[in-house]
Amino acid sequence: MTNPILRTGTGWWPIIPRLIAGGVLTLFGAMKLVSPDLQQNVGAMLEQASIPGGASMLWVVAAGEILAGVLLLSGALARVGAALAVVQMLGALYVHFTIDVNATDPPIELPPHFFPVVILLAALVVLVTGSGRLGVDACIAGGGSSVSGSDPAGA
Repeated sequence: MTNPILRTGTGWWPIIPRLIAGGVLTLFGAMKLVSPDLQQNVGAMLEQASIPGGASMLWVVAAGEILAGVLLLSGALARVGAALAVVQMLGALYVHFTIDVNATDPPIELPPHFFPVVILLAALVVLVTGSGRLGVDACIAGGGSSVSGSDPAGA
């Protein structure tokens, strides 16, 4: 019996939401680590949203985004990456809807609200379907077992 976390369908299409969510999360997480302007902006958002730890949580947020993104892009433990992405995006939506962008000088630059929503939806799809046959999970599980748990090799 395959580990339920690794179990995935035999379709190729789950790579689409994996690439959408994984690519954006990896890119934005890496940008948070290397851009001082973005670090200041995100830090101000976390402080204003009253996130415990405030601006110091920037590193946790960036590391979580990169980890979720890499897991989704590779399809290795894709459901774990998707679950982490869901938590990250729920946090991002909370921050988006609780801060006042004009309360700081200079004003906080906030990305459009649809970014976290699209990533959240893509991650939810992967959470339900798994990585698909084009992910590492399918290779580990023996070429991709169906979501219902039947083994295509008949073993």
